[in-house]
Amino acid sequence: MSSKGVEKRHSETALFAALYRAIANKEFKNQRLGSDDLAECFLPSHFKFFTKFKKIRARVKNKSDKQTPGMYEYMLARTSFFDTVFTNALNKKISQIVLLGAG
Repeated sequence: MSSKGVEKRHSETALFAALYRAIANKEFKNQRLGSDDLAECFLPSHFKFFTKFKKIRARVKNKSDKQTPGMYEYMLARTSFFDTVFTNALNKKISQIVLLGAG
């Protein structure tokens, strides 16, 4: 267990969300499911290194699917949905967007 307090540690769910988004960005570059160029910035350096390799990205997805079937696809679909809602709000010149929950 980490000796850091919860306020000084990253969220495991946020880490995996960023990892899945970074992998999708490499796999589906410039498509609807992989348009997050910033996700990799939020990863620890060793994760950034490993996401450069297609075989390792495939292993991460396969391991994820064994532990939590469909989670990778769910994260991509959820992200795509909220990105579309957010973009539509911007296009309609909605003056305020409130994010309820960040993880």
